[in-house]
Amino acid sequence: MREVLSVYAKRLAAWLLGFALMALVSFAAGGRAGLIGAWLIGYLAAAVCLWNLVWRTWRSTTLTVERAKREMRQGFFLRLVTIFIVFWAAVQISTEVFFTVVSGFALCYVVTMLHIMLLALEKDR
Repeated sequence: MREVLSVYAKRLAAWLLGFALMALVSFAAGGRAGLIGAWLIGYLAAAVCLWNLVWRTWRSTTLTVERAKREMRQGFFLRLVTIFIVFWAAVQISTEVFFTVVSGFALCYVVTMLHIMLLALEKDR
């Protein structure tokens, strides 16, 4: 299992790094290279949410049904609070920073979920 996750993590990191480099080039070409920090904050927020989701799901497999439900509910609220705090802070700075953070968050979340789906498909074969 560890070797599968290791391969998965390396592939995901390469994809996310590639997208971050494309974003940096795009921001620099538009004269807004300072927005890469906001982009990376969006990445970080998505990584925290996804780590929370995976960790709580993994942990729930050893719990009773009722405790697993409670664990997943707590994780859901923690993810919502994380998203709210990060997005609220970004919108206080400017709408441009807000949309950059949201873009980074959405891209990281979508790419990671797609990789999880591909991992599940590969594992079924």
